[in-house]
Parts: sequence; C-alpha cells; structure tokens
Amino acid sequence: MDYIENCKEVKSGLLTTKKIFEMIKNQDCISYIAHGTHPLLLGPKLLLKVNTNIGVSDATSIETELTKLRLISQLKYAPDTMMDHTYVPVKKPLWKTMVEEFNGPVGTLPHYSTYSENVGIDKNELLEKIEEMAIGGVSFMTLHPTASVSLFEKAKLKRQVPTTSRGGAVILKDAMLNNRMDNIFVDNFEEILKLFKKYNLTLSIGTTFRPACIGEALDEVQVSEILAQKKYIDAAKSFGVNVMMEGIGHISLDMIPEYCKLIEGHNTPLMPLGPMPTDATVGFDHVTAAIGATAVALLGNVGMINSVTREEHTGGVPTNDAIIEGLKSARVAAHCVNLTRFEKYREFDNTLSKNRAENRSCVIKGGIFMDDSIVENGEGCTRCRYECPLTLLK
Repeated sequence: MDYIENCKEVKSGLLTTKKIFEMIKNQDCISYIAHGTHPLLLGPKLLLKVNTNIGVSDATSIETELTKLRLISQLKYAPDTMMDHTYVPVKKPLWKTMVEEFNGPVGTLPHYSTYSENVGIDKNELLEKIEEMAIGGVSFMTLHPTASVSLFEKAKLKRQVPTTSRGGAVILKDAMLNNRMDNIFVDNFEEILKLFKKYNLTLSIGTTFRPACIGEALDEVQVSEILAQKKYIDAAKSFGVNVMMEGIGHISLDMIPEYCKLIEGHNTPLMPLGPMPTDATVGFDHVTAAIGATAVALLGNVGMINSVTREEHTGGVPTNDAIIEGLKSARVAAHCVNLTRFEKYREFDNTLSKNRAENRSCVIKGGIFMDDSIVENGEGCTRCRYECPLTLLK
C-alpha cells in the first residue's frame, strides 16, 4: 500500500499517512479498494463512502444505462464507487465502459453474467469471468458464499419471503440444479481467493438472507448467516485478500444496535443494503434508505453506503432523475455521518453558516450539490419578506 498517500483522507488533510498506517496496523476495521494509484479506504474512522448501482436488465436498454453512467460520472457529488448489476448479455459489457469513463473503482457480481437458467453456472466460466473482469480493470466483486441450501430450506419454513437477494438466489438455484454439497463459491473458494490476491481485488462477502421485512430481522436465519459471513471474511484475510461485507436488509431502528453488536467482531467494513427501517415507504425508499444508512453508520463498522432509488419497490427501472435523487439522498446521509467522524469536515457547514450570517439571508447557493457560495436574492427572501428574522432585528 505504498500509494496510500493519495487517499481522500490524506489529500483533504483529515488524516496523515502515518495515522492511517497505524490504524491498519492495529486492524481498526479498515479495508481498501485498489484503483490505480488512488486506493479507496473503507472503515468506520474514515470518510463514509457512497456506491451507486446501475445495470442492464434488457439488452435494448444499454443506451439508457450508458446515459446514466455518463450523467453520474460528471457530477460534483458523483459516487465514490459504482457497480454493474447487468444480468443480460450485451455486445460490450457495461462494466468495461464504466472502467473507461468513471473516475473511481468499479465493482461487479461475476455470477450475474455466467448464470444460465437451465444449467446454472460452469466453474471454469466463472473463474474465467473473474479473471477477465480483473484484467479489464474491475476493482471489487461481490460474491455469495453464504448461500446455503440448508439455510434456505430453514428460511422457507420460518419466513414469509425466504430471500430477497438476487445474487444469492442465483447461487442457490445453481446449487440445486447441479446438486452441489455447498455452493459454487464454497467449492472453489481457494481458487477464487488466488485470483483475488493475484489481481489485488477486494472481496465483498454478500448477504443472501438479509430479511425482506422488519418483522423477520435478526431471526435465526439472518443470525446464522452473519456467523457464516465471518468464516469467509477470516478465510479471505488469512489468504491476504482485502475484504468487506454486505449486510442488514430490512430492520427497525431499535434493532440496529443489536445488529451492529453482532458484526463487531467481524472486524471488516460493512456496506449496508436495503431501505431498512420500515417496509411502508414504497415510492420513497431513497428517503428511508438514507435514514437507515445514517443510523447504522453512526453505530457500526460502516465504510460505504448504497444509494437507493424511489423505484426500489415499485417494479420500475430507475429513471435518470430517480438515480440522481437516490444518489443525493445517500450523499446527504454520508455528509451527516462524516460531520461526526471529522471535526475538520464541519468547516464546510461552518462556511455556509457564515455566508448566511454575513449576507443576512438564508437563501444562498453552495452546499454539497451546488457549485458556489454567493447570495441568491440579497437580504431576506420572498418567503418571509419584511418579517425575515435575519433582517428584522439587525
């Protein structure tokens, strides 16, 4: 990690290179995603990062996803990472264009593009796909080694919805089609780790059994998977592979501390998934997700959060506006958490407050979504007019 001085925390003056090396040496729940000479560090004592997912679900929609990619990439508040969730064949894989045009680490799920409905996944094709993506510039991949058929059978008996994970469901279906003792990732885990180590890939341990509703949060099935995740995290670390984990799903706010306590000993950064704290906000899941992500990041070992769109439970493919809206919501959550992690990070907010005070107006440009910090309409605004508290008592 001789390129660590290029990380955001060092460049922005939040932490020194020495301090970060000390944190890593002390194993303070830190991991990283390699990206050329600019690694992305992840951990609960570092800046909270944001990931955005796009992907092709219909080959005819590739141009739509490319437009999203280009729109997202040029934003001032662009995500720190992006993942390709494509699961249909396209002439040029989306992840290749993402690597070329997005200025940050790109992630994939290799089983999405190697799964066949009738035959499942071929081992050699999976390993070749992982290597192809690694050589092509992909920096991290999510795998689902905890997709256990026996745990799925238990989930069917005890849950309304056994699993809500697309990646995990693919691995479970492959295991059933091919009568595997465990699953394709478990059966070939050492070979996969060799590839991850060879290409300095970061492994994200996916969650197959995150609950689909808050009423089943932290049930026997989820707790069993949480324990299983540690097994694969420890194995990856022992092999010298960078690792992080996915988790959560739907869970009420009062149960989040218990979840965070359960994963404390995993000692690896968490990327929470799902709108989380309520099942009832269909069409507003970007808001719910931001609330849940903030709560988890304040209490747990969170290194990165996902942007979620309003279409999470509507069945619609997110539009450009929905993608941007979801990204902004995640950025708000990350900013709120980063204020608590770094005193110096508060200077951004303090500057805006100073502008409001000096200009005697709450209507100013600036902030995390605008480019400058100048007065919009002079003193006061059209809402309060002559009763504006910033001008009335001067």
